[in-house]
Amino acid sequence: MTANDIIQDSRLARVRELRDEVARLKAELAATQASCAEWEHHFTLALAAAMDADKLPSGGTMLVLDGWNIVFNSRF
Repeated sequence: MTANDIIQDSRLARVRELRDEVARLKAELAATQASCAEWEHHFTLALAAAMDADKLPSGGTMLVLDGWNIVFNSRF
C-alpha cells in the first residue's frame, strides 16, 4: 500500500462521512419544514379568529360550543 492509496482511502472515508451528514441534515430540514408549515397553519387560524373577534359588537357575548357538548347534551 502506497502513501497515495492511504490518502485516497482517507478522502473516500471523508466523502462517506460527509454524505451521511448531508443525509442527516436533509432529514432534519424536512422535519423542520413540516414543523414550520404546522405553525404557519396555526398562525393563520389564529389571525382568522382575531379578525372574526374584531367583527363582534362591543359588550356582546359569545357562546362557544364544542361538538361533544352538542352531540351528548340533550338540552340543545
